[in-house]
Amino acid sequence: MNKWPQILIVEDENIVARDLKHRLMNIGYKPPIIATKGAEAVRIAKEVRPDIMIFDIMLSNSVIDGIEAAAEIRSEIDVPLIYLTAYADDYSVIRSKATEPYGYILKPFQTRELHIAIEMALYKHSLDQELKRQQNMLSSILNSIPEGLIATDIEGNVTFMNPYSEKLTGWTSLEAKGKNVRELFQLVSTVEKDISLDPISSLLSGNGSRIYFKNVMLVNRQGKRKWVDCVSKTILQENKVSGILFLFQGMTD
Repeated sequence: MNKWPQILIVEDENIVARDLKHRLMNIGYKPPIIATKGAEAVRIAKEVRPDIMIFDIMLSNSVIDGIEAAAEIRSEIDVPLIYLTAYADDYSVIRSKATEPYGYILKPFQTRELHIAIEMALYKHSLDQELKRQQNMLSSILNSIPEGLIATDIEGNVTFMNPYSEKLTGWTSLEAKGKNVRELFQLVSTVEKDISLDPISSLLSGNGSRIYFKNVMLVNRQGKRKWVDCVSKTILQENKVSGILFLFQGMTD
C-alpha cells in the first residue's frame, strides 16, 4: 500500500474542495488533485491514475454526475472510491452500488472520519488486489494441469472446467458453466455390459467421499469414446459437501 497516496478529489463546490485539500494535507497526505466536473475527473484519472478518489455524488454543475464519472473511471482503472455527499436519495444509493465504492462520507464530517475512511479504503483495496492475484495464480495453475478437471456445485452444475476437459468433452467452459455435468459426458463401464456410471448420485447419497473408475469409456458431446481413468471426489466447505470434483487421466481415443 502506498504510504503517500495520490488522492483525486471530485467536488464542484470550491469551498468544500479547498477545505478537503487543507484537511488532507494537515493529516499528512500530499496535495490532492482537484476536479470540479465529471468529464474533467475522467480525463485526469486516466492520465494520473490516482491511488484513491473522493467523489461528490451529485456534481450538480456537471454534464455527468459523480456516479456516472466514477463508473467510467472504474471500468478502466482499478482504484478505490469514496463518495462524499450532503444527502443521498434511495435511487442515488442504488446507482452508486454498481461502482462498488469503498465507503461513504456524509457532509458535514470530521477530519478523523475522513482519515479513517481513506485508510480503510486503501487497506481493503490492497486486500482485494492480493486476493485477485492469488485467484489469477490459482486459475493459471488449474488451467495448466495436463489432466481434465471439472468442478460442480452440490446440484452437479458445472462451476469450473479447465482446457483439457474442454478437449475431452467437446464443450467450452463458457458453454458448460451452469449446465449439469451429466449433460457434458457419459461414463460407461465396458466390463459390465456398457452400464452407465453415475458417480454424482453415489457420492451425494453418502456412499463415500471418493470414487475411482479405472479404464472406463467416456462418451463426449460428439459421441466419440475415449478411454479414461476418472476420480470423483466431494468438495468440502466448512465440513459440508458443496460440490463434486472430477479428475480425468489417460485421455486417449
